[in-house]
Amino acid sequence: MPTISDAILQNCRSTWLKVARVLRTTHEDLGLPDDDAAFNSIALELEKLVEAGTLEAAGELSKWRESEVRIAATK
Repeated sequence: MPTISDAILQNCRSTWLKVARVLRTTHEDLGLPDDDAAFNSIALELEKLVEAGTLEAAGELSKWRESEVRIAATK
């Protein structure tokens, strides 16, 4: 079973995707319980990937339907 971070990265692209979409597909891929705690744990890992510079974010990440993420461009 992949880690949450690995599953998030598998669901991200180099183009912008809504955070809600990434969370939902990651949740489905991992087969986690359908509750707030599961989605919040994925969102926390996504935020860590943004802080680490692995993902880029646009918008307020806590607003899942309004914000977007993509894989960070390599320099």
